Amino acid sequence: MSDPMIAGGNSFGALKNGFTDKYEDYNDQEQGPVYATKGLGFFNQGIIDQHFDRKARLGRLVVTLLANKDKFNLGFGIDENTALVYYSGKNEIEAIGRGGIVVLDVQRAHKEENGSIKNVDISYIEKGDRFNITNKKFMINTVKETTRGYEYYEVEGPIINSGVLSPNSSLRNLLSFDLMDNYCVNEVKSYSFDANGDGFELIFKKGENSQGYWAYLDGNNDSYSVTNVILDIIPIKVTIKYNN
Repeated sequence: MSDPMIAGGNSFGALKNGFTDKYEDYNDQEQGPVYATKGLGFFNQGIIDQHFDRKARLGRLVVTLLANKDKFNLGFGIDENTALVYYSGKNEIEAIGRGGIVVLDVQRAHKEENGSIKNVDISYIEKGDRFNITNKKFMINTVKETTRGYEYYEVEGPIINSGVLSPNSSLRNLLSFDLMDNYCVNEVKSYSFDANGDGFELIFKKGENSQGYWAYLDGNNDSYSVTNVILDIIPIKVTIKYNN
């Protein structure tokens, strides 16, 4: 839908190695550096990535946006079973479906000499929420209640490492349960590293304009929206020491 189109690579490969101009087989969709190519350009308001949270594609969208900052400041990560509806007359998007949409804004973001990426604005919207692309304002489903100042959770130092032993390890749950609906923290961290110990620390921080919203939209399951969280991505080296 967008031009450029993200056609391959994963988040770790994108953050570590940037881009590639080779696409050899289907496996390149899921691993290695970002492969970006010519897209249809039907949606010209930003760069789109799909299957977003389940396949952990945050890193590759951030990298692609920063490389195309002269053309786009906004990126949209669409979950599975979800659609982004674009209203051209109002220049607005709406989330529909069972999942959500991550909205990335890199207007104030930058990459430092050591490879750190600082000050990415990240938001997450779900069914019934809208975002105006012109003024970058969110219109959250009016059924939802503000969580900031009324946080439900009080969990000091939540365990966040994006592993199978961590609760709320998806991006959506990290932003909502662990950060914006948690009274005890102003930031949470997530880690990713390879067998050589090369890795990245992702720091999600509450800013002055960060907000959280919650409701039981279907009377049973939590529905969250989170706006204007600050994301920094820091390269790290990990050493594992075993207890004898």
